Amino acid sequence: MRASLLLLLFVLVGCQSADSTQTSAPPAQPSVDDAVPVPQPGTLPGEGDRCFTNGDCQGALVCQGQGCPGDGSYGQCVNPNRPCTMDFATYCGCDGKEFGGSGSCPNARFIRKGQCLDTDLQTLPSQSELQH
Repeated sequence: MRASLLLLLFVLVGCQSADSTQTSAPPAQPSVDDAVPVPQPGTLPGEGDRCFTNGDCQGALVCQGQGCPGDGSYGQCVNPNRPCTMDFATYCGCDGKEFGGSGSCPNARFIRKGQCLDTDLQTLPSQSELQH
């Protein structure tokens, strides 16, 4: 009986140690080649410069930001192809027309985020102010 118990104990310990020696493969780590480069601000000449209109920005950069040229507020020259959030937002443009874009990247100057109000039409700059 004692021999049977010792044999059973030996078999159980042997099975347990056999299972513990089996290792699973470590989780795959992303390689450096898989990384997607994210453009950083200031990577294009003129990116980040102050502007009133797109004409103030270099190359393909666009002037973006709340405020319109006629109110004296500045926008910022930005790369229109930069990473942006996927949410959709409505903006009231400086021309009094609503437009849509990313919540983080409208790619234009605007009076407000949201629909245009009747009072916005009274505060719009004149066409000569937009030409500056």
